[in-house]
Amino acid sequence: MTSSAYFDPVQRYNPFMINVLLCLFYVIGAFLKLGGVTQFSWTTMGYCALSSLIMISSVSWLFKQGREVWPRWDKQFAHIPAISVGLQILLFWSIAPEVADAVALVWFAVHSIVIGRLSVLTLFIYSSILMLGFYQAVFPHWTSHPDHQIADLTFMIAFIVVNIYLGFFSRYEAKRDLINLTNQQRLIDSQTTLAKANAELERLSNHAPLTDLYNRRGFNKHTYPRPNHLCILMVDIDDFKLYNDFFGHPAGDQCIRTVAEVLRRCVNKHAVIARYGGEEFVIALFDVHQDHAMHIAELIRQAIERQALPHPAARAANVVTVSIGVAHSGINTEPIDIVVKLADIALYEAKQAGRNCCHLFQPQIHTHYSSPVISTESLLPR
Repeated sequence: MTSSAYFDPVQRYNPFMINVLLCLFYVIGAFLKLGGVTQFSWTTMGYCALSSLIMISSVSWLFKQGREVWPRWDKQFAHIPAISVGLQILLFWSIAPEVADAVALVWFAVHSIVIGRLSVLTLFIYSSILMLGFYQAVFPHWTSHPDHQIADLTFMIAFIVVNIYLGFFSRYEAKRDLINLTNQQRLIDSQTTLAKANAELERLSNHAPLTDLYNRRGFNKHTYPRPNHLCILMVDIDDFKLYNDFFGHPAGDQCIRTVAEVLRRCVNKHAVIARYGGEEFVIALFDVHQDHAMHIAELIRQAIERQALPHPAARAANVVTVSIGVAHSGINTEPIDIVVKLADIALYEAKQAGRNCCHLFQPQIHTHYSSPVISTESLLPR
């Protein structure tokens, strides 16, 4: 894999900054003109500035269109900007060769934008072409004085040498960036993997693996703080031990999964469903009246009976059925664990009534159960 695959062109080529640089460049040119350092006319300078603006704006527009429009021969988004700036440097040298040294600094400034994406050979070719243009620009102005000629030749050689050095430096920078970005990607991948593992551990700690419903911990977590107008449904598969003994545990597991799926279908997405025990489920319904809760409980009972799972050993029917206890609490009148216990009492009464039925907890009948300090578990034989 090449290093260019890791570079973001937006970070390496900034059209706005290049336009600002060019504006500054021509502002400096104007001061040089006012100071008498250069001899070109204001009209010539205006034409040069207009051509630079058009060229850089065209490159910027082309860049913003992305790889769909950008030429394939410049996949690294580097050659076209470099050629564009090189042409403008040649243009400026042609009108003001006396400031060639200052103009050359623009090339080195632009090189920082395309660093890491131009090879040493490419930089050598580009710098040689620029120096050839410089030679053609300054040759007519050469004086007979040898010192001036030596100075210009020294500048040309130094320009090429510096570009070759920058080419090697850019290769080093590209490799270093590649290593850093690779390490960053590895770190991101490790953090992503760790986050996924933590999320999976959190999910497993709150869900029962067989049904993917909440377990007791998940149920308590998703019903806290205690909501208003809470209804609890305790659902128990009738004679499930006999079902396991008759068909075996794999069939029992499938029966539990079937009941869990029916529960999901019969309640809305805001309800909290949990597998509370081996064959026992609990459902928390929010902002519903007890009559509506009883209606939902009856829908669940009928839906499970319609599954027609054979259960020859059952006492209520010859198919799998459930008994459901329902308890309702108003505005924060009892802690949620007390409402669950009240629903468990109603479930026990549904079983006592012959199973395969729904029973609503009646506070006026069980007044001594309303106190949260009274444990009802010892009163609920199975």
